Amino acid sequence: MANFETHPKKLKDDLLVLINNREIALPDFQRDFVWQPGQTHSLIVSLARRFPAGSLLRIESGADIFEPRAFSGAPPLDHHRPKYLMLDGQQRLTSLYQALYGKGEHRYYFSFRRLLLGEDLEQAYRVVRRSEAEKSFNTLEQQAVWGLMPLEVIFGGEGFHSWLGDVRDAVELLEKNGKNVGFSSDRPMERRIRTLYEEYVQPIVTYEFPVVTLAEDTSLEAVCTIFETLNNTGVKLSVFDLLSARFFINGTSLRQLWQTALDSTPLLKSFDIDPYYILQTVSAHVKETIQKSFVVNLEKNEVLTHWENAIWGMGEALKLLYEECGVLKRDLLSYNTILVPLATVFMQHRGIKGAEWGAFRNKIKRWYWCSVFSQTYESSPNSQTILDVREIRNWVMSGEIPTTIRNFSFEKDRLLETTIRQRALYRGLLCLILCNRPMDFHSTVPLTATVMEANDVDDHHIFPDAHLKKSNIKLKQTEIDSILNRTLIDRTTNQSIGANAPSIYLKKIATTWDDPGMLDKVLDSHFLPIGAQSSLRQDDFEAFRHERSAKLYKLILEATPL
Repeated sequence: MANFETHPKKLKDDLLVLINNREIALPDFQRDFVWQPGQTHSLIVSLARRFPAGSLLRIESGADIFEPRAFSGAPPLDHHRPKYLMLDGQQRLTSLYQALYGKGEHRYYFSFRRLLLGEDLEQAYRVVRRSEAEKSFNTLEQQAVWGLMPLEVIFGGEGFHSWLGDVRDAVELLEKNGKNVGFSSDRPMERRIRTLYEEYVQPIVTYEFPVVTLAEDTSLEAVCTIFETLNNTGVKLSVFDLLSARFFINGTSLRQLWQTALDSTPLLKSFDIDPYYILQTVSAHVKETIQKSFVVNLEKNEVLTHWENAIWGMGEALKLLYEECGVLKRDLLSYNTILVPLATVFMQHRGIKGAEWGAFRNKIKRWYWCSVFSQTYESSPNSQTILDVREIRNWVMSGEIPTTIRNFSFEKDRLLETTIRQRALYRGLLCLILCNRPMDFHSTVPLTATVMEANDVDDHHIFPDAHLKKSNIKLKQTEIDSILNRTLIDRTTNQSIGANAPSIYLKKIATTWDDPGMLDKVLDSHFLPIGAQSSLRQDDFEAFRHERSAKLYKLILEATPL
């Protein structure tokens, strides 16, 4: 029998500090940290609102049973034996540790300015890519101008009160120089900021998680059984389930409506669309919000009145992505959350016909690509959805260009280290390549969803990982795995490539075709350098990276014209 105790533990003192001090670690068999920044943002907002965020499970002296490893971003263990191993809660604790200690690829901020301007709490918590944060929000002066507090000052820095004093000094200096900033150095403003901190940030500092601690003498069998149970069983009750049950009492089968929709609109099934997205689309149209508290309270007549139009809107959104944006399968979609604004926009403009319809679709494509490459759906998708739906409606009616398009910019250098971790950018670029109907390396036919499935086409290295690691070039793994060094290659061809240099495997591939110009045709369709003296066939990786960067950057600019 497993002995255990359950006690509330403070997020800061009992959990994150112990992670930072190497007293809490993970068993080595745990999967890697996979949460996207939007999930971390949602968790932080939940904690700030004092919402329950689930319990945690740990084992005392677990390092005696399993090999331990540090949390992602935390100090390495270096043979230190932690006091606890966390069996359940890795994703939540890792995301909070990185956000509140300033680790990882993103930085998290609390915007006093947005709250003072009347915006809601979700918009007040911001997530920014690390490179952008270091450039735009790194100094006290920049934070003063924008009215932003890095969350890392709470746990990883000197604390809020010390930071506020330093910012006040920076504000006074800026005001003397006549600059308008997000803060003010006057005492009433300082009191308001302290009040906002106490109301909306302090709950995170004092937050407590229920923690189940297994005793150190818990048997290995018990630990394994508990872990498997936590990770393999249990079905969550969704909003769709709740509304289905509520409507069924009144004689309406929401599940039957959904099954009919799946039968009539095949893309819903092939993209494995969650029916909750349809309810969010209805809510966006009826209530101009997609927050769960509003969706769950949709009335039966509201859903039934707009259900068919919402299904049609989602079908048109998927058709646009599939036919014109290169999203040939679900795992090429940059953001699942972007489907709701797309469906709502199509739903609300169903009456457009003829040439106007073509112009409308072109506008939506332009907005879509700007959203993908500016990563606007990286966080706060609920607020972004309603903003975009309103602005696109204004765009159609009055010609006022949406903020996402008007403010769009993209730095070419970002491509150099864009890997699968930057999911939106990575998938977006693969889809832009697919829009050009690239040719299959094996059969030379244009890549379609059918061809990709039949030939097991996936994204693979162009300069193989093993080849580059054998070379004398010093490269970071992110440079090797960059989108610049990836394209869509069938399984048979990829196996034949192995660890060979491009000059070797391309020569071999070319001999399989009668047309001597076929190799260049295939390479060009993937936006790869062509010609016998090209950087690709000369195995010049550095020149190749910059040449392909220019090609893909041009693709982005063409998809997001000013």
